[in-house]
Amino acid sequence: MAWRGLSFSHVWIAGGAGWTAWASWKLFSPGADALPWCLWIAVSTGLGYTVQRAIKHRFDPSSLPPMRREFWRRYGTAMAAGWTALWAAFTAGFWDALDIQSRVALVSALAVLGILYAVVPGTRRGLRAHPALKIPLIATAWALATTPDLADVGLFASRWLLIAGLTLPFDVRDLAVDLSRIRTVPMVWGARNSLRLSVTLLVASSLCFWAHLPPQQAGFTGLVVGAQGLLAAGIVALPWTATSLQFGSESEREWTTGLVLDGVLWLPLFTAL
Repeated sequence: MAWRGLSFSHVWIAGGAGWTAWASWKLFSPGADALPWCLWIAVSTGLGYTVQRAIKHRFDPSSLPPMRREFWRRYGTAMAAGWTALWAAFTAGFWDALDIQSRVALVSALAVLGILYAVVPGTRRGLRAHPALKIPLIATAWALATTPDLADVGLFASRWLLIAGLTLPFDVRDLAVDLSRIRTVPMVWGARNSLRLSVTLLVASSLCFWAHLPPQQAGFTGLVVGAQGLLAAGIVALPWTATSLQFGSESEREWTTGLVLDGVLWLPLFTAL
């Protein structure tokens, strides 16, 4: 299926990162030429997720669900080469516009977080194996990458809460795969409580965004971005979603998370159009 290729190749999540960054810059740094940086965030996200999957496949291939494992077996090498080539070409082509020299600390932090998430040197597992670290790590990396001014605590918190809330359903989806390998929040708190926490974080993301955004800056983009958390919370709160994530087929679980929930991150595209 086409959606499976978009999700498993990391094109869908990469686009979500790019549009999340674009919306943040449009609302809070409207005068900046942010397009190259937002595209670079998208390409780097695609490469980063691919590197993490490569590490997981190398050290513990059974940690990947069967459909993803088969996709990686067939297309993993080409996918890794493609993302690496695209990232290198884009970085070289837009080097001056990206001004990475002034963002060395940020880029280094994102790279370190991405690697440590997948594997800690000297071990076969990364920080994702610790339930208290996995989701904060992911949310922090996304918030760092998609907040124009890291001193802007309100926007940073809103981005952090959105990604933390969106990530929890993925851990519910992967309960059976993770059970014998790592501990996650749903293993400690249970699937139902984890989804309730997800809804709470997503609603808090929208409330934090609206409390922070001056009304004169809102516009259509602000309305859409402010609705992301509420929309995602509504999806997660549906009884169908809980049933799908816990008892649905692998294809259904992947569709619910990898397409529908990740698709919430694409909403700013409509404001750009």
